[in-house]
Amino acid sequence: MSAKSRFESSMVFGAAAAGALTLYEATKRHAVFAAAAARQHEPPAVILAAGFAATAIVVTVATFLVTTILAARRGRRAQRRLAQPRQARASRYGGVR
Repeated sequence: MSAKSRFESSMVFGAAAAGALTLYEATKRHAVFAAAAARQHEPPAVILAAGFAATAIVVTVATFLVTTILAARRGRRAQRRLAQPRQARASRYGGVR
C-alpha cells in the first residue's frame, strides 16, 4: 500500500469519524451543545464546523501514523525474511540432506 493510498483512506476514515461525532453532538447532546454555544456567544454552526474540522484532522493524522508504522514494520519483516538463508530441510528419517 502506497503512502498516497494510506493517506486517502485515513482521510476518509477521519471524515467519517468527524461526521459521526458531529451528528451525535448535534442530535443526542443538543441541550448541552446549545448551552455551550450560548455561553460562548457563537453560532452553533461555527462550533459544529470547528469540531468537525478538528476531529477530522486529529483522526486522519492518527490513522495515517498508525498505518504507516504498521506498513514499515511489515516491510522490515519481509526484508529480514528475504535476507536470511533458507534452512536445510530435514529428511523423513531425521537426517539433514
